[in-house]
Amino acid sequence: GYSIIGQGKVSEILSSKPADRRAIFEEAVGIAKSKASRLESERKLERTRENIVRLSDIMEEITRQLEPASRAKDKTQKFLELSEQLKYHEINNYLFKHENATGAKEKIAVRIAAIAEEIAVNESELAKANESYTRHMHELTESDGVIAALHDEILQKSLDQEKLQGQTNVYNERISFFRQEIDRLKSSKKEYADRIALLKKAIDARSEELKGYLEEYTDLETENDELSEKLNALIAEISKGENLTQSTNTRILSAAEEIAGLSKNIGSLDTEMSVFSDRQREVLDKLDKLTAVIAEHSREKSTLEDEIAKKEDLIKQLEDGIAKVETAISTLNQKISDIANRTYNLNLEIANLNTTKRFYQGIKESYEGYPGSVKRLMLDAKGNKELATRIKGIVGNVISCDKKFDLAIESAIGNAVYNAITATPEDAQYLLEYLKSADVGRVTLLPVSSVKPHINGEEITRALKESGALGLATEIVKFDPYFTRVIDYLLGNTLVVDTSANALFIAKKYSFNFKIVTLDGDIFNPSGSITGGSKRSNQSSVLAADRMIETLTEKINKIESQITALNGEKQKLTDKSNELVEKLDLLEKKYSETKDKKLVLTERLASIAGIIDERNTELSEYEGVVSSVKARLEQLSAEYVRIEEGNKILVEQKETATSENEKIQLKYEKLRAERDALIDRLTQVKARLSFLNSETNNARADVERMSADLADTEAMIAKAEEDMAADLAIIENFYKEIEKLTLSCEEISGVKGRFHPFRVSFQTLLNRMPSMSTQHMK
Repeated sequence: GYSIIGQGKVSEILSSKPADRRAIFEEAVGIAKSKASRLESERKLERTRENIVRLSDIMEEITRQLEPASRAKDKTQKFLELSEQLKYHEINNYLFKHENATGAKEKIAVRIAAIAEEIAVNESELAKANESYTRHMHELTESDGVIAALHDEILQKSLDQEKLQGQTNVYNERISFFRQEIDRLKSSKKEYADRIALLKKAIDARSEELKGYLEEYTDLETENDELSEKLNALIAEISKGENLTQSTNTRILSAAEEIAGLSKNIGSLDTEMSVFSDRQREVLDKLDKLTAVIAEHSREKSTLEDEIAKKEDLIKQLEDGIAKVETAISTLNQKISDIANRTYNLNLEIANLNTTKRFYQGIKESYEGYPGSVKRLMLDAKGNKELATRIKGIVGNVISCDKKFDLAIESAIGNAVYNAITATPEDAQYLLEYLKSADVGRVTLLPVSSVKPHINGEEITRALKESGALGLATEIVKFDPYFTRVIDYLLGNTLVVDTSANALFIAKKYSFNFKIVTLDGDIFNPSGSITGGSKRSNQSSVLAADRMIETLTEKINKIESQITALNGEKQKLTDKSNELVEKLDLLEKKYSETKDKKLVLTERLASIAGIIDERNTELSEYEGVVSSVKARLEQLSAEYVRIEEGNKILVEQKETATSENEKIQLKYEKLRAERDALIDRLTQVKARLSFLNSETNNARADVERMSADLADTEAMIAKAEEDMAADLAIIENFYKEIEKLTLSCEEISGVKGRFHPFRVSFQTLLNRMPSMSTQHMK
């Protein structure tokens, strides 16, 4: 069909991506509106599916509640039947009692008379018992005074004994300190003795070194004098050798002058040879240049051949690369499509999870499964700000725990999980009045400020170490610190144990002093009673509902993270696909450029081959010129050899004189080397003498210093011995004081021991008094 498009739209269509181009075509053929309508219908279908899922969940929950409701109905009908029967039997019972009341009254009168006589007898015994009780109480009062006085005395004695014991401990501490000081002084004395031994050894060693330095110094002074005499003799001998060298040099100069005359004749020959040599060099240079040009063109030809081969290889590589990139783009597009499908499925899963989450949140917000009175109160609080400010929450909503502790915590709390929490008793009173006025029912209220928490006792703390003990219930649950008193009231002094067998063992061991609850919900109460059994599968769980919402939220967050990761991966793949498309364009462009370059190189190769042929012809002509120049140079060389023979004789004379001069130089070089060796040795000896002089002074100083240190160390040993003697005397005095204090403590202990038998016997009497009074009362 015909369609009108705007200016520039054709280029936009051709340059667009496939997805954008598809949208343009759909708009052109008029199906865009139908597609949008289809998408809206699909969204409506999806919302309908979500509603169906939610209705299914609601129906399932209602179905689970039908069975308990049916049982409740049966129980109600049975209750009404039994109530009717109870009324019938109560009426019959009343009529029976009314008909038999006269006989019963006579029997009761006889019984009353007998009881009156018994009362008179008992009143007489009561009077006697009161007299005896008064006498015993008077004696008890007097005994209390005696006991108080004795207690005051024993308290004073105990204080005195503790004070003496404290002084004894102080003396023992000071004795310990002085013993440590004596040990330290002994250790110091040993260190000083070791140091004295080391100093003596060091002084002896240093003295031996000083003696060795003095002996070596004397020997080196003698060697210094001998070396000085030898050096003076060598210097005189070297002076004679220098005079002989001067005369030999004069003979060498005269031979050199004669050689210069012959050099003039050689000069003319050199000039002519130079001309021909220059001509030869010129021609050879041209030959070299031609050869270099030919070689350069040959290298260029070889390079061009290599370049053409490389271009052919590159063209093949580019063809392979283009094929690989096209395959990679296809693979990436398939992966992008797979990721889009996975993202769509994950979005569907999130929609289902959100539906389930909204269902459970709806149940939680509507307080389904809660007692009717609690449900009504919490729903009314949503529309009544005054109620809302006075209700801090429901117990089941303010606590949480790990999944494995759900049953244990719910069993430990029981129906208190539905109790409402308030801040103060006044808030609780306000809520009670509201419940009465609204005729809602009964609700248990827990004021935070007034509830009495159950404190974890010493026994339950010890029981934590028993096998199977998992922890205190107050520490297992998680809650806001504001509700601490309420949680301690509900779960205080409660231990969570893994199995009922371990729970029974712990309960018996600690005489049922605290509540124990197992993971299966069995309860061992402090009263000795045990509650347990199986839990109905359809029984609702407040903590489980909250955990279901948390679990669904975690799943949704996890799937959303997966979707984010997939979108990121999709974007990366898309970017990579775009990069590969750009790379494909570059490869195709490079492929075209490489083919053009190969064509240029082929044409250049043909041109270089023609140039090489021309240069080879020119090279043959220059080779003939080189042959004629070479023949003339050979003639000049023969005449040059003849003149060179005369020059050779003079050179031999010059060489003879030079040889004699070298022998003289060699001889006196040895003397000069010997002179230099003597100078070096003499320098070493003088340096060693200076070093020995310095070391001798240092050794003397070290010996004097170590001798002074030795005297100081001996004085320190004497001082340490004096301090040890003084510390021993102090320790002896402390032992005498401790002995006196010990005798005083023994005297006090004797007084306390004499009081003990009287206290025990009197306490026994006091313990018997209540039972004696009770017996007399009977």
